[in-house]
Amino acid sequence: MSNVLVTGANSPLAKVVARYLKFNKHRVIGTTRHSDFRSIVNLYAHILRVDLSNETSILDIEGSFDAVIHIAAASVGTPKRIMQVTGFATEILIQKAVALGVKKFIFVSSMSVYGNPSTDLVSATTPVSHTSPFGTSKWYGESALFQAKNNMDGFCVRSPAIVGTKFYRHFLGFLLERMQNQAPDVVVSNPTFLFNNIIHELTLGEFLAHLSISSYSGFHAFPVASSDPCMLLEIISHMTSKTQYKGSVAWTPTTVKPFSISTDYASTLGLKPLTTRETLSLWLP
Repeated sequence: MSNVLVTGANSPLAKVVARYLKFNKHRVIGTTRHSDFRSIVNLYAHILRVDLSNETSILDIEGSFDAVIHIAAASVGTPKRIMQVTGFATEILIQKAVALGVKKFIFVSSMSVYGNPSTDLVSATTPVSHTSPFGTSKWYGESALFQAKNNMDGFCVRSPAIVGTKFYRHFLGFLLERMQNQAPDVVVSNPTFLFNNIIHELTLGEFLAHLSISSYSGFHAFPVASSDPCMLLEIISHMTSKTQYKGSVAWTPTTVKPFSISTDYASTLGLKPLTTRETLSLWLP
């Protein structure tokens, strides 16, 4: 039985991780900044109050953990706050994990570390070129984990748009919200682009849990996604149908180059991706 520390214990993704590990007889310790965690108390063997904006709060973590799965982050707010909570806090947590003798650290990073890549297919070997505050903060966290590679195994899982049981802040999430609210119009680009930049929280959560108890070693940084891309037009049509959207869908030109994501590297580490159509059907049945 492994002891696994999971940050962001209240999030849907962390709950998937906790259920998977608990089902497989592992002990899961969750961290949250919230004082009310009655809704998740049955998922975790123990819950720690940890505020990522407070360095002392992170350094006060004590316990024996075989692995850390770091999910908690800030994606909105000022660039300073995003870097503090998502970048600097990750570095401090990594240093604390090393001090506690943790052997494996799984960091939920983001496709935003790639910025606006010029390639049609992004893979583990695509150069990083972050441009946003969030992408920069995630890259900072990845760099901190790389620096610790002689002390523990590290996995930087670069996630695309996550879909599932709650609202996620990405363009598909914003489109869905507008459609559900019957906004007058939605604006989209690249209708014939083959799209797979999406992953369901169940797929990602189970993969993160699998990594934490696997025998894989070393340092790894790679993207994840769904398999078998399909046209963006089909995805928007599916969303329109499922929300019974009556407004206008405007397809407009864009200067931003679209890209697909390779799941090859992640698959060697045990990712079992759903197809893009399967992901859509699970998200919006």
